[in-house]
Amino acid sequence: MNGLEALLREQEKDRAAGDSTHTMKILMVHGIGRHLPGYSARLREHLMRA
Repeated sequence: MNGLEALLREQEKDRAAGDSTHTMKILMVHGIGRHLPGYSARLREHLMRA
């Protein structure tokens, strides 16, 4: 199994074992409007640091 589902299952197993150090964050940027390439980079970088 690949992708987010596999990662979520792994995270559930870790939590059941008492390890809650993993957090999954998902950023979805939709394509409404016209934007220059990389316009979401600043948002992504701030989220990664949070």
